[in-house]
Amino acid sequence: MKKFAIVLTLLAALGGAIYWLWSHEDELPEGLIQASGRIEGDQITIAADVSGRIVEMKVREGDLVEADQVLARLDDRAVRARVVQAEKALAAADATVRRAEAEHAVGHAKLDAGEKSLEVLRQEVPLQVEMADAELEHARAEYTTAEAAEQKSRRDYERIANLHQRDAVTDEQRDEAELAWIESRNGVLTARAAVSSAEQHVAEARLGPDRIVAREADVQRLRAEVSRAEATVEESRARRAEAEAMLDEARSVLEDLTVVAPVDGTIVTRIAEPGEVIVAGTPLYDLVDLDRLYLRAYIPQQHVGKLFLGAPARVYTDAFPDEPYPATVGHIASRAEFTPREVQTFEQRVKMVFAVKLYVEDNPEHRLRPGLPADAVLRWKENVEWRAPRW
Repeated sequence: MKKFAIVLTLLAALGGAIYWLWSHEDELPEGLIQASGRIEGDQITIAADVSGRIVEMKVREGDLVEADQVLARLDDRAVRARVVQAEKALAAADATVRRAEAEHAVGHAKLDAGEKSLEVLRQEVPLQVEMADAELEHARAEYTTAEAAEQKSRRDYERIANLHQRDAVTDEQRDEAELAWIESRNGVLTARAAVSSAEQHVAEARLGPDRIVAREADVQRLRAEVSRAEATVEESRARRAEAEAMLDEARSVLEDLTVVAPVDGTIVTRIAEPGEVIVAGTPLYDLVDLDRLYLRAYIPQQHVGKLFLGAPARVYTDAFPDEPYPATVGHIASRAEFTPREVQTFEQRVKMVFAVKLYVEDNPEHRLRPGLPADAVLRWKENVEWRAPRW
């Protein structure tokens, strides 16, 4: 019996030595801390921006979704009718604008022509008055000359006629004197007609200022019409802008009736169901961004003081044990807590620990997903070589 007891004692001692050597040969060096936990992510609550009745919920808990993927649809029949009505109103407003702009263009062309005509008239009227006065002066001078010639030819005829009665001149001489007198009388008549015509021209030319006044009144009227046309154009453009705003608002509401994923992620909660009538802001889903995941790990009290925000870490998963994910300490709890119940052993659960969040820098192919268990190694000394966690 004694020999058997001695053998058992030796075997127990040998086993203890072997366990101690095994348990210490892979201990992490000073400067590294190992921790375990589960992958989590900051939740994004996806809500409807408008009120309405849900007609379709397209995904469920656990589904992977991509950015801009349709998640839900609300009843859009009434809003589509609003969009059609707004499009018709915009088309009518646009036609009104085009018509007003065309009328304004015509009125502006008339105004330009009227202003040019007025400018020409202002230049021509003084010249016309001056020319008419000169014409009248010349006609009067010609009339005076014609009268003098008529009087002279009359006296010559009377003298030659007396001589003819005394047979002092021939019949031919008398006839020539009479013809000269007749021609001079015709010249007086022509000169008198020229004076009358020149006087008429002067009278017409002196009406030029009145024509300028009348043309100025026409231009003022055209300017008023153009101003009214401009006001009509501005008013029609304002109404078109209102119609555009109404259409944009209706289209925006129509777009909001389709709820899409803001980022790539995993649906963790489906809150509403088809058929429900909701108000704006009602949550529909909770989503975790797969590009913003973190490992919630727990650090023993004696080690938490060594950590700091921004400290580097590496996250390991069972699926890819040789491909660590670089991470950074982004949060350190301010108060200690007991290890969560999900930790396997009672001895570990009764320890006081601090929760930390290790934000993963990159999640290629979205391998990491919320709820996945993982281990991590945190480095609090800069020059310590990285080591894989003890499994």
